[in-house]
Formats: sequence, C-alpha cells, structure tokens
Amino acid sequence: MGPVDLQDYYFEHKLQQVDAMNHAIKVIPEVDAAYEKISGRSYGLLHSYMMEDAEVALLGLGATMGTIRIVVDELRKEGVKAGLIRMRVYRPFPRRLSSRLWERRLSLGFWIRPSASAHLGGPCSRMS
Repeated sequence: MGPVDLQDYYFEHKLQQVDAMNHAIKVIPEVDAAYEKISGRSYGLLHSYMMEDAEVALLGLGATMGTIRIVVDELRKEGVKAGLIRMRVYRPFPRRLSSRLWERRLSLGFWIRPSASAHLGGPCSRMS
C-alpha cells in the first residue's frame, strides 16, 4: 500500500493495519525465539530492572532508558524502591505482560515520545 489511499478503501485499510498490529503481538515472540537460535540472544517484549520490590517504576522505551537505569540506581542508594520497565515494542502495546507489573499498585510513570500518528499518548492514554 502506497502513501495515497482513496476514500473508498481508506477505513478498510486502516482496520486491516490495526488487525495486523493486534496479531503481531503473537508473532514477535516467535521471531525473537528464532533470532535467539541464530544469535544466542533474546530480548522479549519487556525488560524489567529492579522490579522485584519496587514501589515506584518508570515505563518507557528507547535509549533514554539507559539514563533512567542510572537514575533508578541513584534512587536505590537514597532508599527509594525504584525500578524500570523497558518496552521493546510500543505498537502493539504489550498490555497483558505489562498489566502484571502494575497489578501490584505501583506508582508508575511513562517516558514515551509518541509519534504524530499516536497523538495524545497512543496506547498509554488508554491505560487504567
């Protein structure tokens, strides 16, 4: 599909994109497992750091999370039970996996820069 989508099919194509994204959450772990066989490395959908006893956590993705990891270490030195959850994918948002992490009623912060197509926070704005 190119950049031009005429009115007759625009919404059909958008629904197909949403459906494909919803199915991708099942495919990503399969591709990750295949990659692990080749490389010996696996990344998964989420990576948690210092979450075993965390009372506050930051959820985000990308290179910024390396800096946040340092902040978590500094907060731990000050006695704050902080942790981080690094998402490997933003769309589709890993709701099921991440919901287990906030079942513990943590204070959560989000560190995400949504794209223009994900205005108002995208999947994060629908979290409850």
